[in-house]
Amino acid sequence: MRDDLDELFGLFEVEASTTVDAPPETVWDLVTDVTRITEFSPEVVRAEWIDADGPRPGAKFAGTNRLGEFEWTRICTVVDVDKPRVFSYVVGDRFDGQPSGTWSFLIEPKEARSILRQRFAHAATGRSGTRLLANQDPDHAEEIIDMRRQVLERGMATTLAAIKRVLERG
Repeated sequence: MRDDLDELFGLFEVEASTTVDAPPETVWDLVTDVTRITEFSPEVVRAEWIDADGPRPGAKFAGTNRLGEFEWTRICTVVDVDKPRVFSYVVGDRFDGQPSGTWSFLIEPKEARSILRQRFAHAATGRSGTRLLANQDPDHAEEIIDMRRQVLERGMATTLAAIKRVLERG
């Protein structure tokens, strides 16, 4: 077992961005409607609010993802809401709900447009499918993380391109 897995996972971050021809308020309204993420993300197959009908700190939603034949549902908790600039949530571990990672949408005004960033940061000690694989094969943990990072980068690019299309179509 590698002693540095927590360090490797603490450094596991991915970010993508795009410029959108829409004001930050419009972008924020779309990305905070978690029920619509299935229109954009190649992994998310369902998302629904559990105890709220919109974004607020502490609000929870269930997100179901699919990658190949593997499907999973996790409870997500909103941790940062700053309209129209920030929407972040943590994904809870399926066993004990502890954070496995944080997803964020960050929106910056740029003249009459917006720069939209999507960011993922794995928790250093967070449990995830990637962490499970790395624990099973610690000698290849870096390669396992890198493969997941590449999948996330492609998924984020797809997600942001789809959001951009919807927003720019009006």
